[in-house]
Amino acid sequence: MNAAAFVERGIAVDHNSDGNTVHWSKAAWWLYLTLAVVGATVYYFLPQGTLQSVVYWSFGFSSVAAILIGVRIHRCEHRRPWSLFAVGLALFAFADVAFDAPSVFGRDLVASHGPDVLYLAAYPILAAGMVALIRTHVRGEHLIGAIDGAIIALGVGVLAWVFVMAPYARDQTLTVADKTIAIAYPALDLVILAVLLHLVTNRRTSNVAFVLLVASVTTMLAADAIYVVLVAHGSYSGGSLVDFGWIASYALWGAAALHPSMSVITVTSTEAPRRDGAMIVPLTIAALAAPVVLIVQDRRGVNVEVALLAATAALEFLLVLTRMRIVARALMDARRDRARDDHMFRSLIQKSSDGVVLVSLDHVLQYASPAAQAIFGAGSTELVGHTFDTMIDPDGANAVVAAYDQVVAAGLGASATIESRIRHLDGSWRVVEAIVTNRLDDPDVGAIVANLRDVTERRALEARVHQQAYYDDLTGLANRTLFLDRVQNALRRHDRDVREIAVLFLDLDDFKTVNDSLGRPTGDLLLNAVAERLRRATRPGDTLARFGGDEFALLLEAGEMPGLAESVARRIVADFDAPFQVGDAELLVRASIGIAVGHAVDDSPEDLLRDADLAMFMAKHNGKGRFEIYRPVMHDEAMNRLRLAADLRRGIEEHEFEVFYQPTIHPHTRAIAGAEALVRWQHPIRGRIAPNEFIPAAESTGLIVALGRQVLVDACRRVQSWRTIGVVDDRFYISVNLSARQLNDPNVMNDVAHALAQSGLEPHALVLEVTESAVMENRDEAIERLNAFKQQGIRIAIDDFGTGYSSLSYLATLPADIVKIDKSFVDHVCDGPDGIAMVRSIIELTKTLGLTTVAEGVESEEQCVILDQLGCDALQGYFFARPIDATAMSAALVAHRSDAPWHPTSIPLISR
Repeated sequence: MNAAAFVERGIAVDHNSDGNTVHWSKAAWWLYLTLAVVGATVYYFLPQGTLQSVVYWSFGFSSVAAILIGVRIHRCEHRRPWSLFAVGLALFAFADVAFDAPSVFGRDLVASHGPDVLYLAAYPILAAGMVALIRTHVRGEHLIGAIDGAIIALGVGVLAWVFVMAPYARDQTLTVADKTIAIAYPALDLVILAVLLHLVTNRRTSNVAFVLLVASVTTMLAADAIYVVLVAHGSYSGGSLVDFGWIASYALWGAAALHPSMSVITVTSTEAPRRDGAMIVPLTIAALAAPVVLIVQDRRGVNVEVALLAATAALEFLLVLTRMRIVARALMDARRDRARDDHMFRSLIQKSSDGVVLVSLDHVLQYASPAAQAIFGAGSTELVGHTFDTMIDPDGANAVVAAYDQVVAAGLGASATIESRIRHLDGSWRVVEAIVTNRLDDPDVGAIVANLRDVTERRALEARVHQQAYYDDLTGLANRTLFLDRVQNALRRHDRDVREIAVLFLDLDDFKTVNDSLGRPTGDLLLNAVAERLRRATRPGDTLARFGGDEFALLLEAGEMPGLAESVARRIVADFDAPFQVGDAELLVRASIGIAVGHAVDDSPEDLLRDADLAMFMAKHNGKGRFEIYRPVMHDEAMNRLRLAADLRRGIEEHEFEVFYQPTIHPHTRAIAGAEALVRWQHPIRGRIAPNEFIPAAESTGLIVALGRQVLVDACRRVQSWRTIGVVDDRFYISVNLSARQLNDPNVMNDVAHALAQSGLEPHALVLEVTESAVMENRDEAIERLNAFKQQGIRIAIDDFGTGYSSLSYLATLPADIVKIDKSFVDHVCDGPDGIAMVRSIIELTKTLGLTTVAEGVESEEQCVILDQLGCDALQGYFFARPIDATAMSAALVAHRSDAPWHPTSIPLISR
């Protein structure tokens, strides 16, 4: 089996998932050559005959197969040269079979000159393939290579004519066909030689496949030349060394096609080939071949074709002149291009925004471009001749000099990037980036080249970007990103000594009210004042950060924890007792602080921050203006809040909430005036859950909107049913609370309209209760919506009046109909004149404004009497009834139909 067939059967082939060949082993080409050597050895030891001829044929056909396989596996883009090689070698292989046919098959397979026709047809095709490999776009190079090949081929051709072809031409015993064929072989070899020289001289670089290809053509030409000589002397026989030359040519051609670099030699070159004096000698010898042969043969008395040799010499002379002209033109073009490049280079240097300076070995400036002069703010005379050491920042001078000396020591081409500050002529400092390159040994330069760029603005911009990325714009404190990075670094440092660190998370209490009431500019001034006070309360090594809004964080590293953290938190809380001077106003702001202590073994920055946030939430929950240290139970409580939020959502969807009612009573007649709708939750597993537990959770999650919508619809429907059956008259009203979330919800107007429309309740029978703080969260929009409700006939009640942030004078700006006096004031009406004074002021103010009052939290007969005497319009509290469910409320309303006095003892079984 020959080499190509052996390889084709699968040696060193990989396949991908779809079965296609992916790549061949890099060893395929030399494996092919190895098998060819083995085959050639076998051929040599075989006796002449059929078997030896078959082995010889396998080399020709295997080289064709190797080319076809190489083109496929190496995915050659330019296949034309290799296709021509395959056709030419196939003609050689078929010619070999035809040549040996009489001895192998006993008869001729083709006409008598058939093998010669096949052999001769192969040469032009192989030459065309080599011409197709000459792929250069460099001006003039293609023609120079062709001329060189032609000159040498003509010189060799003179010798071939005189000693090989001429004897055949003069032999009268040969037919015209025999003469033509005999002369055609060396003539076509000369064509191949010319093309080969053209190909070799026009290659910029060579690879393995190219070397193998040149070797195969050279071997073929050498074997052909030896064959011609042997035939001329009648000494050729099959199995001689000439056959090994053709075998080697076949093998090298196939190996070239199998080598991975075979596809590279077909790529177009854009670089000029290297041309040196090596071609002068062979070109000179070839050009002198014709006259030398003419002279030598004439001295020997041998008759030669003088006209032919003279014509050949003249043609070579013309070719030499043409070559010289092309080379001269190329040199002139090169000089012109270099002059243009030099001019362009000078223009670029003169107009470039980057400065260029040349510095000698001893640090002296030898040249400074205009851009460099602009960077220094000085002219050429003020720079050239001075050392650069005196122009740079003294703090960085040693580093610059060391980098410069290192480039000098590294030798030609070494470079380094240096950045330093230089003194400008106007006295300012400029940040300059320099790329320093060693060109001391370059004869055209002879100096250190420094390309300078003024990066002052870039560095300033980078500093601003860094400031924006890691610092708060308003206060200048670290931001969240930088704080977490500092915490992470602190955890890593303290992991070695297992010391603890502390994170304090601080939130201003009710800061939103300041923003809403006094405006955001005032709020920003307050935040700056808070930041300054926190700076004074912390140590230089601590990290203070603002997370946005009114949230601040503090990292404590050095000290015993948690004692140090408690001390700092206590100091901050005490400092906040003093009011903040913001413009012309004094603002009293408190802060709630959460503390988390941890170390690298157990905690991450996010964990510490989360724990401190939980502790801060508990500080607010426990009264605000205080601090709490994180305890694991806080996490459990947070998880309980999350579970409660999930249960809230499910409870709303499954209607687990029930509306309870608390009556409102006229103080003088004790007749029922209305009722307040209050929501209660009977959890299927936990049982009754207090409102003060689930209402805050509903508020924080936003579920209060859906829950409030359910309460509103149920309450309106229930009151309308009471009105329909006649247990209450048209004066009876129902009060429903609107939370801050509901009031700020864009759909609240639609929700109220839907509840009224669905129940049929008239708008005047509905009272919407809102707190002062709910109105203050989004004052303008809230007042606009409350006015819209009033225009529909719905009344508005201000709940918990006096506990918010407004004064009595602020009441006139609120669109209210009813004012509900908070229980904290009602509790003191029996304590004496001071306790009565505040309630009297509220009642008198409301009457002046045309409003009615409802006192909350009434728990005794004495309170009822005093409030009646003060002119309060209605009372509500446990003295009359606790909140009761709809069934109990219906029974109570039946028992106190119309204006009958309400007696608490008459409904002992309806309170829950």
